[in-house]
Amino acid sequence: MKSPSVLVMMEPVSLPRLEGIARFAREHRWNLMLDDRLTGGISSWRGDGVIATLRRRSPRLDAVRKFRRAGIPVVDLTVECQNLKVPRVISDHTAIGRLAGEHFRERGFTNVAWFSSGWSEVHRRRYAGFSEAFAAKPPRLGSPSLRRCLAAAEKPVGILAYNDTDAAQVVAAARELGLAVPDEVSVLGIGDDPFLCENQSTPISSVRQDLARGAYEGAALLQRLMDGGTAPSEPVLIPPTGLTSRASTDTLAHPDPYVRA
Repeated sequence: MKSPSVLVMMEPVSLPRLEGIARFAREHRWNLMLDDRLTGGISSWRGDGVIATLRRRSPRLDAVRKFRRAGIPVVDLTVECQNLKVPRVISDHTAIGRLAGEHFRERGFTNVAWFSSGWSEVHRRRYAGFSEAFAAKPPRLGSPSLRRCLAAAEKPVGILAYNDTDAAQVVAAARELGLAVPDEVSVLGIGDDPFLCENQSTPISSVRQDLARGAYEGAALLQRLMDGGTAPSEPVLIPPTGLTSRASTDTLAHPDPYVRA
């Protein structure tokens, strides 16, 4: 039986996703190629299936449309390009936001906010899940207003950041303002990247996505499509695996600093 040739198109590179794809590939004798390693460019590739993380305004989108016209199955591991109708296996971003909200509620927070340096469908879903834990939608903070809003916020305040990079920005801004993390500003990220989370002035708590499982399940779906199977009508959702609690949320929300201590 011929071993399938599969092209991986990933931006940015994610080691957990690559590991998930590689594990499935070893089990099913795939021949893998990364699109940025093709000496003749994407147009030179001839193969059986594509697994990708498709981003808005990416030059890779034209190549994906060309592959689909040629009858080559494509599976997307993101939800950014919803106008491109391809099968998807994605993180359950609403469940991620909901888990983050529960983490703050367990610590007594009613004063919370969302911070992100951008906005996309993924941001919207995470924010929606976060909002479910509270009576009103939390304020949305952006990069230009972050320091001003942190300084003016009623303390203690819990901030959910879109990802660990944004969470590190919040920790840095609080430090520059002389605000104590977590006693005055409690910060939670998403992604649980140990390089970022564990190498800040205050280590960052973070929701754990299961990117490796998502990529493995995406590869399994691609195999079914290459075998002639049908695509699911809705994206396959991969739930978060939990939350790693570190110093940035190691507090209980109470207006009296002595009680918090």
